[in-house]
Amino acid sequence: MENEARKEKKRFGAIFNTLRFQILAIMLLCYLIPALLLGLFTQQILLKSVREKTESALTASVEHAWTLTDEQVQHAVALARDAVYDGELADAYEGWRLGGTTDAEFLRISRAYMERKYSRDSVFTFAAYFPVAWPELYMYTRSGYREAMTFLNGMQEEALRLGEELDTGSRFIQKDGQIYLLRNLMNLRMERYGMLVLGIDRAKMFAPVLSLAESWHGSALLRLDEAGDTGADWGGLKEGLSEEGESIRYGKTYRNDDYGMDLLITLNKREQYREYYLFVYPYHVEREVYRALAAVECIIEIKDVHVFTDLPE
Repeated sequence: MENEARKEKKRFGAIFNTLRFQILAIMLLCYLIPALLLGLFTQQILLKSVREKTESALTASVEHAWTLTDEQVQHAVALARDAVYDGELADAYEGWRLGGTTDAEFLRISRAYMERKYSRDSVFTFAAYFPVAWPELYMYTRSGYREAMTFLNGMQEEALRLGEELDTGSRFIQKDGQIYLLRNLMNLRMERYGMLVLGIDRAKMFAPVLSLAESWHGSALLRLDEAGDTGADWGGLKEGLSEEGESIRYGKTYRNDDYGMDLLITLNKREQYREYYLFVYPYHVEREVYRALAAVECIIEIKDVHVFTDLPE
């Protein structure tokens, strides 16, 4: 029994005295371990550099796209507001209501104003106007006939109801994917006499944000009052840059007296940090190869020592 223990001790001691083990130890201490430590250090530095560069570029791009989109929204709201302050529709309506203007003249003046004001702006698919007391007098721009009829048949009653709560503000609403901007028309006595409806071309109004998401190989969700991507979880929106799982998210929100707007840009982390992952993946492969080689070397060494120590003394 004592001889067996002495042989076992001799066998394992012989492992450390072999030339092959000493060469392996030199490789581990002088090359593999420093290479792994250097790789880990470089990995962290590279990740920090890639992250800072990506975050800076993304923040600047989103803020710029947001500004351009918000300008589009403000432009639409301002043009809707002009229908009140210009006074042309109010004067035409008052003249018609008092009997000084015929039905045909009232319709001609109202349509001419809308054609001049809204038909040349590509962000609007159509413009329509109707007196709240006579909603059947529905006037619209000629180029937007189909869109105007879609609103008339599916949304006019809802718009009249919303107008009762809207007061002097504006409201973006949506029906079957089509976005509309509603505004009450008030006279000088602040009496609501009509409603203005502007059909919004989603692709054109949201173009800066949508183009940004496409160029970054991501997705964009945007809510405008009660229109846009209303089904998203906007309650949990985090402002600014954040990470969630394999995604990079950038959120923004804004509210004023005329409208509210929320934005969520979502990007794939591996896509945006691809420089980092291109470095890390080969490094991990190399590390695993070295581990496998070291394990094989140890097995061979132990096998050789077993053969050597089993020889007759």
